[in-house]
Amino acid sequence: MTATYAKWRRLASAALTHAIDGKYESANTVNARMREECPDHCLDALIAWCDTAIDHATDGHPAVMAEAAGVAAVAIETGKIGTDVPARVAWAHRLLHARCRMDQAAWNDAIAEVREFDKATQASHLGAVLEAAALTIRSLPRGYMALGRSQGGAR
Repeated sequence: MTATYAKWRRLASAALTHAIDGKYESANTVNARMREECPDHCLDALIAWCDTAIDHATDGHPAVMAEAAGVAAVAIETGKIGTDVPARVAWAHRLLHARCRMDQAAWNDAIAEVREFDKATQASHLGAVLEAAALTIRSLPRGYMALGRSQGGAR
């Protein structure tokens, strides 16, 4: 059990590192390996990627993000914002949003939705969460959600 745990964590971490470095082909290869070799830990990887992005965005103060009403999904390839993004990007945004608010019902709904998809679509949606975490870390300053706010989150 320990070896499997360590393996999924190493693979999820390596996939995120590759994605942060902009090496998406390598990130996708490692992500595919994790899904194949550690299928029982895909949810763990999603949680880890979400928590890493949230920690970066809030500089370790997740209450700041939970209060943010204006967070929107963005399709990096097109610049489209909000509802005008690909389904996989919108799903990743819903999952991240549910995690930052610790909204178990919304999280469960998003997970149930992706379980209904074929394996390729599932992989694409999981990859969207990985990409969102990587782009947040690579493109935005640590603590960007707290800029202009006190540590307690008040404006």
